[in-house]
Amino acid sequence: MPRPKADSAWADLGSGNGLFTRALATLLGPGSTVYALDRSSQKMPPSFNGKAIVFHQRDFSEGDLPFAPLDGILMANSIHFVKDKPPLLSRLRKHLRGNGQLLIVEYEQDKGNAWVPYPIPYKVLAAQLADCGFKDIAFAGERQSLYGNRKMYVCSAINGHE
Repeated sequence: MPRPKADSAWADLGSGNGLFTRALATLLGPGSTVYALDRSSQKMPPSFNGKAIVFHQRDFSEGDLPFAPLDGILMANSIHFVKDKPPLLSRLRKHLRGNGQLLIVEYEQDKGNAWVPYPIPYKVLAAQLADCGFKDIAFAGERQSLYGNRKMYVCSAINGHE
């Protein structure tokens, strides 16, 4: 999970109303910043738990991110909106510092629906992360979703470029 060091910079891609943005801010060290991105306009506080929150309204799946380098990227319930994941994963790696961390929260299912159009099971995601140059790919845990009879998992990976 996030390494609590001072002055770190993280992004929450597909931040929605900021639930995971605020949770992430509680884990980071003093002076840190969380950049929250969502394609819909959101009302984000300028800070939470002493960490800066900077909101950008934009679609993270298109083009480069408006900031770099990052110590980490969080994608909680957002990667399943991207159909072709490898190009996105490769692009995200460029925004991470050497040994920067990628955290993904996703549904453990392979069939999409209206709310989760392009889910990706952990084993498939792990293989794609490795193919895109990430290392130390790890299954961090799972829990039952509040919606339906599905499990969700957390996966972490480290930027393989020093």
